[in-house]
Amino acid sequence: MDVVANNMVMVHEIPFPTEIKTTKPLSLLGYGITDMEIHFLQIKFTAIGVYLDPDVVKHVQQWKGKKGNELAEDDDFFDALISAPVEKYLRIVVIKEIKGSQYGVQLENVENENVVEMIKKWYLGGTTGASPSTISSLADNLSAQLSK
Repeated sequence: MDVVANNMVMVHEIPFPTEIKTTKPLSLLGYGITDMEIHFLQIKFTAIGVYLDPDVVKHVQQWKGKKGNELAEDDDFFDALISAPVEKYLRIVVIKEIKGSQYGVQLENVENENVVEMIKKWYLGGTTGASPSTISSLADNLSAQLSK
């Protein structure tokens, strides 16, 4: 499924660099897919890369020693992650185009007053996140960072 080679992580055949640079280098700390069932078929429609400033670890120290699966179930951890005052970057790549109405179903719960915050919660929202594979990957990688 996901292969790391030449500083790239392949997420369902979509390459994600392990690091990007905006104002400073950001590390790929989580990745996964979103999918949905359409007419009894599971359709993968986006690949997701979550890039974070490595300093984010300073803001989640109270979870040091927790395993990835424990972090993945801890919504307080993801709230702290979202609110941490560090640079965050989400790369979302379309795998399969779907109809606007089908994608709209995914956005129904987004509140218009704060779309950016809700999108962060959509992809970084712990047990309420739209992509369990991304949440699990992010939790595992941050658990490893916290163990250092």
